[in-house]
Amino acid sequence: MEKINKKLMDVSDSLKLLDKTVSSNTKAISELTDKFDLLEQYFKKNFLRFLGIAENNDEDLVEIIVSLINNTLKVPCANQDIDYTFRVSKLTQADNTRAVLVNFVSNIKRTQVFNSRKLLKGTNLSVYEDLTRKRYDLLKEAKKRIWHGPQMVKYF
Repeated sequence: MEKINKKLMDVSDSLKLLDKTVSSNTKAISELTDKFDLLEQYFKKNFLRFLGIAENNDEDLVEIIVSLINNTLKVPCANQDIDYTFRVSKLTQADNTRAVLVNFVSNIKRTQVFNSRKLLKGTNLSVYEDLTRKRYDLLKEAKKRIWHGPQMVKYF
């Protein structure tokens, strides 16, 4: 009987040690996930996501974006202000467009364009920050709580 109790205590001690290890690893994974999200968002700091831009086979996205920024958003912009552009996601049948990601050379120009996005009101175009999945889901949840939560306040 004493042997069984000793073995049981040994197994119990091993289990406690494994629980501590799992808890420590879970905490480390959570911290690393947060750091990775921070690094990914830092990488995206000069990106903006444009929605509603019609798609053509022989399009020059840089020219289209520069024209949109200059003419519609009223922000002076040249081709040299944009590092690169590309379309993302799958082509949908509903509107036949895909989002355009634009990487600006400087964060200053990106911020000017982002701050002038209110000039797109009433058009089918929109501009959003390029967020990580975690931050996008958090923003979506915050908007949902603002509009549908118990403390909802709408200003008109």
